[in-house]
Amino acid sequence: MFEKEKFDMSVILSCIKKDIKKQKYIVLWIGFVSAVISFVLFPLSIFLFFIMFLRADLPGLDHSMIYIYHNTNYFLIPYDIMLVYYFVVMYFKDTKQHLVNSHYYKKAIIFSAISVVISILAINLGKSTFMMVLYFGFFITAIYYLSFTYYDIALKDAFDNDKNPIYKSEDLGWGPFDNPLTYKDDINRAKLFVQVSTVGFDFMILFINKAVDSASFLYAIRYKKHTQESVRMFNTILENRLKGGHKKFSYHAFNILKTINYLTISNDYIRLTKRGIEVAKKASTKDTFFTSTLDD
Repeated sequence: MFEKEKFDMSVILSCIKKDIKKQKYIVLWIGFVSAVISFVLFPLSIFLFFIMFLRADLPGLDHSMIYIYHNTNYFLIPYDIMLVYYFVVMYFKDTKQHLVNSHYYKKAIIFSAISVVISILAINLGKSTFMMVLYFGFFITAIYYLSFTYYDIALKDAFDNDKNPIYKSEDLGWGPFDNPLTYKDDINRAKLFVQVSTVGFDFMILFINKAVDSASFLYAIRYKKHTQESVRMFNTILENRLKGGHKKFSYHAFNILKTINYLTISNDYIRLTKRGIEVAKKASTKDTFFTSTLDD
């Protein structure tokens, strides 16, 4: 039988308290800055989305339907048609990727369906700012998940024709204008729109998550029970040689350990950071720490 290595929880608690005190004001500043940046990014993300949308028009019809129905109760129907157009373009671009990323594709369909329902309701309720804001919230989210369905490429490579052969720059039309002699540029602009129009929201969500994590950390360290739970969690992970045992603990305990840079967990794979290893070695009651486990 394998005998578990023992760790001194009082040592772990002392180290965690020390690192919490050291990180507290840094986390407060990071959370504040992240919140401000996410607030600033919101209008910029909306602006980028609609700038890209203005170029991703229908072949032949362009955006003429939007102008035709603009002052009627059917003012949202053209956007439904645009949604269908984007789905069709992306489907024929890759007929299998929606099966690979089915969880994103299903979400894209759900949000698209909700958008259609809102546009139908607007026919009876009439044109209003509330209906437009509500509709575009779901419309943008549908495009966001459609982008996740079909693209898995770093932003820095998005416009690199060698690494991202989705389109050739010369096949996007004549500057801001269509090439009336071909539909290829319309299709390529639609692909480009789905790929990069929601990048601003990606960054915004990143900073929002950082602000939420910071707020959660600052909340958790106010209560001894969360700090003590983080000690038990770290000890359990060490006792189990990084093989599990973490799921029974709360998010607050994990967030404390993550924020003070003790460990990371991704897809149930646990990895100790340099600081985490230092604390584990310090708390170990044996002369040798489980080096072989860390080297695997």
